[in-house]
Amino acid sequence: MNVHRITQLLTFNKGNFKRFTNILAVSPTKLLPPPQQEPNS
Repeated sequence: MNVHRITQLLTFNKGNFKRFTNILAVSPTKLLPPPQQEPNS
């Protein structure tokens, strides 16, 4: 990954990338906005 200059990675398993200190592993759930609640009538 260092050869390809990857600095950020989207993954379901961030633990697999802990050894790469120069790569930011991001979970898809961190990219989604929180669900909005519907207003009460």
